[in-house]
Amino acid sequence: MINEYAEYYSQASDVVARLGGTLTGLQFRAKDQAVEVFGLQALAICRDHCRAISILLRQNLFGEPIIISRSLFELVFALHWVLEATTREEALERVYQLEATPYYEFAKEVRLIEQDFAGPNPHWSPLKVRQFREEIETIMADSPFLVRSGNQGRPEFKKAPDLASRMGQDLRLRFYHIYRFSSFFTHPTPSLKKVYITETGTSHSAADIMDEPLKQTLAYCLLLIEILARSCCHIFDTHDPQQAATRDQYCSIISDLVDKANNNYFATSTHKRSDK
Repeated sequence: MINEYAEYYSQASDVVARLGGTLTGLQFRAKDQAVEVFGLQALAICRDHCRAISILLRQNLFGEPIIISRSLFELVFALHWVLEATTREEALERVYQLEATPYYEFAKEVRLIEQDFAGPNPHWSPLKVRQFREEIETIMADSPFLVRSGNQGRPEFKKAPDLASRMGQDLRLRFYHIYRFSSFFTHPTPSLKKVYITETGTSHSAADIMDEPLKQTLAYCLLLIEILARSCCHIFDTHDPQQAATRDQYCSIISDLVDKANNNYFATSTHKRSDK
């Protein structure tokens, strides 16, 4: 199924890897260069996700690539929110919030575990609860910029706004519909019954049903990968201008892949070019 898209994503993985390689040997500080570190991580995740999508497509699997593309959408939305900040300090703070949010959720669950442990039939051992608490305290001590003063002055991890709030109206109108479609494949959905359950007398296979929706999702995902790559270049060129021309060449290769994948799927004829 759609072998050409498998090749597009294989090439995208290679190009993104080379793009990240232009930063090899440079050192970054976790706190005051958190934006650059976030960009490096974004490229590494993008590289691996593209490779995974390519492998899955070659195995004629369609739901899994869409689920992975959902993660890439979220990654681009996060980076876009960071770069929309009006000051360097605000951009750093947004990265801190994004990085701290998983820890915020983890700490919240640990508090519930501690409450449960105080009951008659706890689910967790005292040792495990203590290990969880020590892990939280270690992270707070090592990365104080991820921490804020919470209720009654007690320290707690920062937390980013929800995804819809971070996207803004323009980005949401252009891409949120395809992100919501990708969410269908994370759990049983009525719309997917004809994909995963073959009805008696049905002549269409799942591959036939999914061919166009899958191509459209993957085309949009490549477009967002280009946006991610160019956003990272914007970040890195300020820090390391000597490799700016090389990075632009890599972005142009991804742009060519986007052109090949776009079978008039995007909302307008200027949709892609307006993002450069």
